Amino acid sequence: VVLSMHPAEDNAHRVRRAGGRGYLAKQLPPAEIVAALRRVLAGEHIEPPPSNDDTKGPDHLLSPREREVFGLTGQGMGTRQVAEALGISVKTVETHKAHIKTKLGVRSATELIREAVAWRVSRG
Repeated sequence: VVLSMHPAEDNAHRVRRAGGRGYLAKQLPPAEIVAALRRVLAGEHIEPPPSNDDTKGPDHLLSPREREVFGLTGQGMGTRQVAEALGISVKTVETHKAHIKTKLGVRSATELIREAVAWRVSRG
């Protein structure tokens, strides 16, 4: 069983292919984690619930400043341009981007840009 902070949609199938019996999010209440582990010990496989939850997107996971950085990134601005637009340092923008990547389970700068563009498009 894998216990992770990253979204199940991205990784649960990898765990199954590698022979794992389940994928759990660290954010689950401890009682749910214990219950899931007991099911695995009883021979079951754990399937993560489908994620249709809007509370897991950028609008709910990111701070207002992180959403600003994410939105400007989605407009095609580089780190220096975002810093200038918001009147903050490049280092601060880099820190915000690192936090955004962690919160959204994004692994690379390219993936961050792709997610930011998709988010901007989805908001109209």
